[in-house]
Amino acid sequence: MIPLDIPTVVLALVALASLIALFVLVADSRRLASAGADLLWAFQRRRGAGRNALVGRMGERAVRVAEMRCAQCSSRGDCLALLAEGASAPPADCPNGSFFQKGS
Repeated sequence: MIPLDIPTVVLALVALASLIALFVLVADSRRLASAGADLLWAFQRRRGAGRNALVGRMGERAVRVAEMRCAQCSSRGDCLALLAEGASAPPADCPNGSFFQKGS
């Protein structure tokens, strides 16, 4: 059996903790992106705009930023209520207001 000294054990624990933290961050960022995409694209579908057309017009980075803004917005409940009412535009204080103007 290989003898383990304290620095080796500490290094192994730090490496393990780092891997776990990285996994959590990646999983959380994917969850946020998909949560934002749901509301964002629900409004865009009602306006007759597809994702590919908007990516072509605005760029992939701009679309991803808009999805992240939507995922982190505090007005998600307002958006859900508007979608339930049949609205095709998000609330007036939407952080992606310019996105909807450009994408229309």
